[in-house]
Parts: sequence; structure tokens; C-alpha cells
Amino acid sequence: MSTLVASIHAEWGKAWGVRAPLLWLLAAVVAALFTATTLANDFAHAVSTGELAPVSTMPTVDAFGPGLTVAQILIVVFAIHLVTPEYSSGSIAPAYLAQPRRSIVVAAKAIVASLTALITGLALGPLTVLASHLMIGDALGDPLSLGQAAIRAAGALAPAAVIGVALGFLTRSAVASLATALVLLGLTIMAPGDHGLYLPGFASMTFLTGGPGTYGHAIGFLILTGWALGLLVLAAVVTQRRDA
Repeated sequence: MSTLVASIHAEWGKAWGVRAPLLWLLAAVVAALFTATTLANDFAHAVSTGELAPVSTMPTVDAFGPGLTVAQILIVVFAIHLVTPEYSSGSIAPAYLAQPRRSIVVAAKAIVASLTALITGLALGPLTVLASHLMIGDALGDPLSLGQAAIRAAGALAPAAVIGVALGFLTRSAVASLATALVLLGLTIMAPGDHGLYLPGFASMTFLTGGPGTYGHAIGFLILTGWALGLLVLAAVVTQRRDA
């Protein structure tokens, strides 16, 4: 345990010793707020101009869900940047010399990434809801409480960060990691029929919005978390067995 704690401390220092991870984290916050408020404003404008019936309403999750989905992708990029630059620069080799149990390094980076994403989600969820409500105005339908928003945002972003770290170790390439993440968290939402039902993208959207499906919020979270942990274990095994 002391070895893991020491690795977490070291990885935390490395994460905030460069500018790129922080910029991607800020980008995730801005993108979520921009997406949610744009969707809410467009709906309110359509009602005010008569494009939609005056009695039309917009549930909060219709803005909240897409906003947090965009933030997820950028959180993944943030997490990837905790891993792949060390491979491209060669600085991962000293890290492995200092900690021969590479699975510890993988776990430490995942903990740093997920903890950061968790804290970000707890703040970003309520902010996204407040901004959405402000834009929707009188056309607000089913509201989402700030507490629910915080839990759902944190629960969606933290596993996404773990997925980013895992993909970074598995591919050792920022481009390949991001492409894979886009498929897993983005394109799987649009999978036809029931093909994407148990893939992380659909599960995440169900957890965030409670959209139509065969399971609810809790199962969506468990599926998303299961994918994150499964990929992390695979990354730890692969990383331990191959050359740096």
C-alpha cells in the first residue's frame, strides 16, 4: 500500500507539472457548459419564435446529457495526456526503473485521473444544470436537481478518465487512444438496434439521462464502470509483460 501511495504522490506531481492536462480539463468544463447552454438556448428560441408550440418544454437532461458526453471525451484526452507523452519522450523508462511493478504505475495514474475527474464532475454537473435552466427559462420541463447532476456527472467522468489512462497504456499513442475512445464512448451511442446496449457509450448516456433502454441509471453506471475497470486490468497486464 505504501508503494502505491508513493506512486500516486509522484504521478500527481507529474500530472500538474505540465500545462497540457490542465488545459484539457478546462476545455472539458467549457465544452460541457457551451454544449448544454447552446441546446437549451436553441430550444427556448424555437419556442419564442413559434417554431415550437408555446406549451413545449425541455427536460434538463436533454441539455445536460449531451454536454457531459462532450466533456467525457475531453476528460479522456486529459487522461491520455497523463500517459502517452511519457512514451513519446522516453520518460516512462525511468518511471519503470523506479517502480518495476508497472501495474502500480498504471494504477497510480488511473487513481490520479479518476480522482481529478470525480472532483471536476461534482462541480461541473450543478454548473451545467444551472446554466441550462437559465437558458431554458419558462420552457423548463422535468428539472434535474443539483445533487443528482453532481452524482451523475462525477459518475460519468471518473470512469471515462480511467478508460483514457487504460487506452493510453494499451496503445502508447495519443491518436490511437483517442480514436478508440471516440468509438467506445461516442459512436456506440448510435449503434443500431440492441447492438450497442452494453457498450460504454450507451451505458453512459443511460446513466446520465435515463433515456429509453432495457435498464436504468444504476445498471448504466455499473456497465460503464465495468468497462473502465476491465480495460484498466488489461492495460496493467499488458504493460507488465512488454518492454517499455
